[in-house]
Amino acid sequence: MELRGDMEKIENLQKNVSAATQYILLRVTQNVIINNAKINAPYLSWDLRTSISWKFDKIQQGIAIVWSPLPYSKRREYENYAHPQRRYYLWRAYSEHLPEIRQTIVDSLYNKLK
Repeated sequence: MELRGDMEKIENLQKNVSAATQYILLRVTQNVIINNAKINAPYLSWDLRTSISWKFDKIQQGIAIVWSPLPYSKRREYENYAHPQRRYYLWRAYSEHLPEIRQTIVDSLYNKLK
């Protein structure tokens, strides 16, 4: 099998795509998911909203984790008897904003790879 083409460009493409993927994850996580999770979260004491952040230690593997260190944050995601419309605040931050996430991905790839 013979591979033809500019090997330097091919090698740089992989680096650019990897950097673009990390850049996309940063933008989507920070600008879309975290902001909307804070808007959707229960706000009795505002502690949950202000505690929502993300872990970036796996960003090179293509993983961004949105989370809250508060012990009751997971319970509020699935259970909220006083305000049931505030349940699934993390899931809704993702699922209700898929068009915005897709547009961020397209814009980020275009800017990073041009």
